Amino acid sequence: MFKDSLPLALQHFPLGTGFGTFGSTMAAQNYSPLYEQLGYTAYDGMNPMNTAYLSDCFWPEIFAQFGLIGTVLFVGVLVFLMLYSIKTLRKNLLAGFSMLAILVNMLINSTAESSFFNPTSFLLFAVFGLIEAETQLFTYGQKGGLTDG
Repeated sequence: MFKDSLPLALQHFPLGTGFGTFGSTMAAQNYSPLYEQLGYTAYDGMNPMNTAYLSDCFWPEIFAQFGLIGTVLFVGVLVFLMLYSIKTLRKNLLAGFSMLAILVNMLINSTAESSFFNPTSFLLFAVFGLIEAETQLFTYGQKGGLTDG
């Protein structure tokens, strides 16, 4: 799928093939016409009767569905979150490390599964947000903005 995602991204430059057309659960459930064009019907686990391997990827999904613009935006968001985690690490070691650990875990998982679009990733990013909120509250309280009484 990775091998096919880059030519698809270039073929549908700059926006990609569109939502639910390649590598996603929706593309597998509705058996995207792209899969037929690419000859996936001949492969076990990639045909309409057995779609087990059609949503096992993440980066090919990003490249093909969202094209160059979507890939650049997605990577930009990841870089922003990574830089923000490093900035938080300088203020609060435990919070910053926790935020970095979540991002690194998601990046590692993205090599073998649809990690960022997986429903369980919502919980990890909720924790990421809670850590950020607590760090902001702690920092704001240290500057004298919040008082106990």
